[in-house]
Amino acid sequence: RSRGLGDVYKRQHVNGVVTENPSDAFIAQLYRDMLGRNATQTELDSFENEQEFQINRINAVQTLQADREYRDTYINGVYERLLNRSATTEELDVWNESDSISFGDVTSLDEVLPAVMASDEYFSSRGGDSYDLFVTAMFKDLFGRLPTDSELETEVDLLEDGVPRSEIVNALHASDAVSYTHLR
Repeated sequence: RSRGLGDVYKRQHVNGVVTENPSDAFIAQLYRDMLGRNATQTELDSFENEQEFQINRINAVQTLQADREYRDTYINGVYERLLNRSATTEELDVWNESDSISFGDVTSLDEVLPAVMASDEYFSSRGGDSYDLFVTAMFKDLFGRLPTDSELETEVDLLEDGVPRSEIVNALHASDAVSYTHLR
């Protein structure tokens, strides 16, 4: 018989979780990275039926992303980074409903960050009701840097001309220059 990955794998500890095979190690680290906590043995075992020695890793990630715990963890992270507070239970419920009223129809977690940045709370707390400060805060939060004089002038002019904050935030968020490592 040929040897599979499980035949040569030595039991390891991943963040305090004992793993019996490479798939368990992957799942244990996935829980740590995506949920900020260790996986329980029950959670590791729940993926065992879908894997033998090699896991369908994309399926594992998608399973966790669809979970309410992951969505809440992600949303809380955005609130903590941008508003310096956790999301309330009511706000988490709104984000997790497909027919969200407060922020429009938010169906993807990718829409949470720009929606929070376009909110009145972000504008008041980060921008101090000043377009200059708001644009500066957006650039720091999205790109990890200050806007150039030209960028600042362009974005402030758009805001003064009545372009909604949400349009500006969405355009900047969709740009290739967004520093996703800075957002983590």
